[in-house]
Amino acid sequence: MRFFFFHDRPLTTSLPFPPTSPSPPELPTTGRTRAPVKQTPSPRNVTLIQQGAKTVVVAGIAPLGCLPPNLELFPSADPADYDSRTGCLKQLNDLAVHHNSQLQAALKRSDNKGTNNSEHMLTTGFTRDVLKCCCGGGGKYNLSIGCGKPGATVCQDPSAYLFWDGHLTEAAYRHIAKGWLNSINSCKLWQ
Repeated sequence: MRFFFFHDRPLTTSLPFPPTSPSPPELPTTGRTRAPVKQTPSPRNVTLIQQGAKTVVVAGIAPLGCLPPNLELFPSADPADYDSRTGCLKQLNDLAVHHNSQLQAALKRSDNKGTNNSEHMLTTGFTRDVLKCCCGGGGKYNLSIGCGKPGATVCQDPSAYLFWDGHLTEAAYRHIAKGWLNSINSCKLWQ
């Protein structure tokens, strides 16, 4: 096999959701005390490359401030904390940008060791209720009731939504895969 895809879990997967206490956890900082980011690519990626893998995909993390669970978990009364264009939490998005820039730097350092890295930026193109989940219930992001729980509802057209229950919908993954695969020279994949 010559094609591998790795995706590390986002920084927020260690946080409890839904919140288990009446007050939300402290928002991760993006100032001088930024969350640590691996300074080198995962050993499994380097090992695969050393063993002859031709293509290894290392996904960065999504804009954390746009993920409905994070919007529910870290609400802010200050409108300045939100991007006026997207409705996403700016501080969490800054954290994701920092993480991804550090990841890219680490991958570029590995490029000097005989690997060939390329970066492909994708946009989703979803326009309808982009921050609202298709499955859930209540609240600004349709997350107050968990998907599958009594009282939860499901949207009429999941393909028009980016998020299912805080996770991406099948349509979102299809769009990402299609955009990414169409951006690669197919001849290189099968060499």
